[in-house]
Amino acid sequence: MQKWFPKVADIEVELDTKLRNASTDLPLEPAIAEMQKREKRSTNIIVFGLEEVAANTKEERIAHEEKKVFNILKNISANRFKMHRFGTHDQNKKRPIRVIFQTKQEALEILKLRNNLGDLEVYINECEVNLTSSNEAVWADENEARLMKHLMADYDAAVRPVDNSSLPLTVIFGVSLHHIIDVDEKNQILTTNCWITQIWKDYHLRWNASDFAGIKVIRIPYQRVWKPDIILYNNADPQYQSSVINTNVIVSSSGEVVWLSHGIYRSSCDINVEYFPFDVQSCQMKWASWTYDGYQVSISFQC
Repeated sequence: MQKWFPKVADIEVELDTKLRNASTDLPLEPAIAEMQKREKRSTNIIVFGLEEVAANTKEERIAHEEKKVFNILKNISANRFKMHRFGTHDQNKKRPIRVIFQTKQEALEILKLRNNLGDLEVYINECEVNLTSSNEAVWADENEARLMKHLMADYDAAVRPVDNSSLPLTVIFGVSLHHIIDVDEKNQILTTNCWITQIWKDYHLRWNASDFAGIKVIRIPYQRVWKPDIILYNNADPQYQSSVINTNVIVSSSGEVVWLSHGIYRSSCDINVEYFPFDVQSCQMKWASWTYDGYQVSISFQC
């Protein structure tokens, strides 16, 4: 799978807050003041340098990572957050972790840390701040607005974004199981908490970064772009739409689109309890496009 995010170049600013051995003279006030102005940003941080954990199951590895991140952040007021790894597992590879706080203020507290974080590197994400000049931050906003206008001009979200209409559009689809909420044997329903990742190339969402002040990545409301209508076919939840949280799409200058979503899914599952309590159950979540066939959308499933 391609390395889709995060590349250091994609994090719009590092604020000089690479907090490994952070110095006490770090000019925090301008950064905090600027971040406070952002209504929909500054709730995320990226943690680099956490090594992969040898574990028997994915759930054990996630639990270990959550504990380690919590220990790192225990000196701040935040105590509720969700997290996940970026990219796919590769031996001896340190994949970054994204931590999403409940509130912007909790995320801001990370700036105030002065303790030595060892080999870890922490970056503030989703904030276009330049500590040397507030005018430069405004200029970044103007260029982003100009880029958005350029991309959305004549864009039709109903049209499959391919250069050749006779070829299928490949969508990389990944499901990350956070945890199993419930197994209802009587009604044959499995309830899970999952994170969904979808990646594809949009031929119409490409630009030359040098024409827009070097901007290589932009976030666009998901309602404004074409998306593959991949759904859970064996869904058993009448409130399916309301249980899924969709985020902005992350668009790179190459046209690569990353769409992250999170939801509580209730899927039908054939459960045989004949050998209970020594039974082993296998449940499938069946995902596919609702309206596109394989000649139009080709799905590459990633675990």
